[in-house]
Amino acid sequence: MHLLDRQLSPPGGDRLYRQAKGAGRDLHHGPRQHGPPRDITAWGIDGIPDQRVGAQDFIDLVREKDGFCVSCHPFRSNNRGLREHLRDVHGLDGVEVLNGSTPLEENRTALRFCRELGLKAIGASDAHVPEQVGKYVTWLPETVTTLPDFVTALHTLETRPAIWTGSGYDVVTEF
Repeated sequence: MHLLDRQLSPPGGDRLYRQAKGAGRDLHHGPRQHGPPRDITAWGIDGIPDQRVGAQDFIDLVREKDGFCVSCHPFRSNNRGLREHLRDVHGLDGVEVLNGSTPLEENRTALRFCRELGLKAIGASDAHVPEQVGKYVTWLPETVTTLPDFVTALHTLETRPAIWTGSGYDVVTEF
């Protein structure tokens, strides 16, 4: 599962991080570039630019650092996702197709675009309260414990979204 940079997380982000880590879940947090229309999470970079940059410029920065970047909740009705602009940017690695704070139909639209564009499918809780931590995650076929290994795994291994069932995760291809 991933958490955003805790300095950028909502109030309680540190508490959510400690709770998830205490439950034995592997967490890999990455900074997120906020703002219309570019909610993009990246791993493998040291931070976000001091000034807002456009989506393509941010993606290019991540690519220069061999990072991995994902369009977050691209179809959520908050005017911050890339929406159809997913087709206009180049260099994205993945699309968040299951987001815990996004309606299911908008997640399904993200999945359709992800497949159309040949990008990796990512799941994320987008937890703002403890009960949401781990609702959706990204499944990898191997366990990774360090951030560099996580970035390498995202680039080289299959990824699939997974849904918490109450007793374990169901790795899904349709939802």
